Amino acid sequence: MNLNEFENHLNGELTPLEPTVELSGKIDRAIRAATGGQRRRLRMRIATVSTALIAVGLFALPTIRTHAELQRMVGAMDNVQSVIMRRQTVLPDGTRKDAGTISYLNGRWRVEEPFGALTYFLNGTRYRLDKPTGRFIEEIGLAGPFRNNTSSLTLSSALGDLQKWDPSVHVEVDRTTWNGREVSRATISEPSPLNRTVLYADADTDLPIEIDTEMLRSGRWLPEEIQTFDYRTKQDVTTFVPDLKSFPPISKGDWEAAMVQRYVMHDLGEIPLKNGRLVVRAIDVAKDGTVFVACQAGDRVAQWDRGYPVDLSDGRGTKYALVDFLSRTDKEFIDHSKDGKLEVCVFVPTEPTTDWSPRELTVTARLTASRSLARHLVSYAGNRKGDITSTLWYFDDTKPIKVVTVAQKAVKSPTVQSVPDYAVRIEPSIFGDPFRWEIKKAKARADYYRSTQDETMERSWLSKTIGLSASGLNSLNADKRLEELNQPRRVPN
Repeated sequence: MNLNEFENHLNGELTPLEPTVELSGKIDRAIRAATGGQRRRLRMRIATVSTALIAVGLFALPTIRTHAELQRMVGAMDNVQSVIMRRQTVLPDGTRKDAGTISYLNGRWRVEEPFGALTYFLNGTRYRLDKPTGRFIEEIGLAGPFRNNTSSLTLSSALGDLQKWDPSVHVEVDRTTWNGREVSRATISEPSPLNRTVLYADADTDLPIEIDTEMLRSGRWLPEEIQTFDYRTKQDVTTFVPDLKSFPPISKGDWEAAMVQRYVMHDLGEIPLKNGRLVVRAIDVAKDGTVFVACQAGDRVAQWDRGYPVDLSDGRGTKYALVDFLSRTDKEFIDHSKDGKLEVCVFVPTEPTTDWSPRELTVTARLTASRSLARHLVSYAGNRKGDITSTLWYFDDTKPIKVVTVAQKAVKSPTVQSVPDYAVRIEPSIFGDPFRWEIKKAKARADYYRSTQDETMERSWLSKTIGLSASGLNSLNADKRLEELNQPRRVPN
């Protein structure tokens, strides 16, 4: 398992890796990891991982094995038979927001993610609840949330195939008094001087008690996210058994086919292409005016963003910012639909809608003379330090094109409150999390104004992005872009 695959694994809601991954997908994930965008650099950003177990497992890696204290912590976890691990985001006022729970009992796992996601591992089978269909997706041969799983909580075995890690990580171990008790403390410094991770373990048992991810703000280390370990609460084995009577199980293959069929059954408009067709499956408008267009254009390359295949107008002259993200369901649609993967194009109004009025939405495509799509293309802009601070969109204007209408829809009122279910389906970490979605929209607007060279509006939306990110969520490098804007400009001689 290489670092890119590890990152994909951690961001996949504990979904084990598939046997093969497209090379293009690996490249794309590597680029996106380097941007510091939606996916934080995972070197030691433990709190962004959905499971605290992986966080502890990192300490067994070769680059820091010389720290005997950390070895003892991992060894202590290897014999644990029951533990509840809770992850929380720390808000600016100090209050904590639930960010998921993992429970373990004698070889059984129960994973509860925010917004209702629920997964069980039982007798070598994973049961993942799919609320839209009311079924448990059944996958045989998966004993736990790691690539390697054992009948006990053996972390060193679970992560044994990770052979390399970042050699620049610095670990400092000491003893201290914390919350009235003597503990072992491991402070892990990241390559970025503004972030660190602190692990507290019981001084007698070496069992981890808490893991804090901290950020340096105004000269003080403040927690962004906290993971706690509870070994004392007695757990009932019945809570580790999925309710298969109320939610009948369905095989992964059958579920994928049914899911795909649900989203490709509507045809709102189509045009022929050189190879295949472009067909619009859904058009939805949120309360703030954001428009979602779900379409298929015959693309069969998974985990690779080729750019938006369509554009949008509403007859009102609204300017839209585009949102950059990857879909997690490409393979399912490629396997079960002749029209290729489902591409969801998200158009965020540069100014949020405050008063609603009916509108006529028109979806268009740009075609070359050979009837190939001239897509929106995405590029990245960075600073001198190498940080990618903006996502910018453009067209290749070197070839003549023809704009054609693909679909139209008259909308009298919002069709969804915030996001449609197919958006959550293809990328739950963005569209399923209201906090992250607001950050993503604000940053998309800031990026739009960067492309138009309107620094006043760009600053405004960068500040909005940073303000929304104060709860410990990633600012998508908005702070670095704002810092760049605030630097004195050099005046040519």
